Amino acid sequence: MTKSTETVEAPQGTELPIGLHWDYSSKIHSTDERKMEPTPTEVKQDARKLFKTPLDAVMAVFPLIFWETITEHINKYAQYKIKKDKLIKR
Repeated sequence: MTKSTETVEAPQGTELPIGLHWDYSSKIHSTDERKMEPTPTEVKQDARKLFKTPLDAVMAVFPLIFWETITEHINKYAQYKIKKDKLIKR
């Protein structure tokens, strides 16, 4: 099996911003993750007249253009990955 010399370009806007610098000397403060036992996601009783499922509630928080943009970007990355994987398998 030979690898292709063809290249696939990454989607626009995937580069890190110029001038982005990480401060490695900082420390991340941790919290006790046992503060509350995990519970299943559910819609509160008062909100059930508005939302049937937790997903309906989440979708209502952001405007439709947000979801359209997210879906568009996910599809771009998926197409890029599929093309890249096909080139590697050659």
